[in-house]
Amino acid sequence: MTDFSETGLGLNILVCIKFTVDSNLLQTDEATGMPDFKHATYRISAFDENAIEAALQLANHPSRKVVAVSLLKTPPPKEVMLKVLAMGIDALYIIKDDEELANDAFSIASVLVAA
Repeated sequence: MTDFSETGLGLNILVCIKFTVDSNLLQTDEATGMPDFKHATYRISAFDENAIEAALQLANHPSRKVVAVSLLKTPPPKEVMLKVLAMGIDALYIIKDDEELANDAFSIASVLVAA
């Protein structure tokens, strides 16, 4: 196995993240009894927080960068995106998904290759 830290090659790490509704703070609509997503609080999933932490540990070298990307229809609130950046990643890319490409794995791979 090659040790890239000695070769000077920067090995960037891409972390795919998903912004989800914080189920602990989700309330129901009084009139319908259904979840009230319009007033819901968003966050990144706990699995994605762990992935970011693992990527940051792996990229513990000046020439390596950790980049997060999310494919979604509606951008999350600014404070949620800032929290992701505050975790220490180098860049966050939000790809607006008007055509709901997230339902097709091949389309997701194509978008990630283009990014």
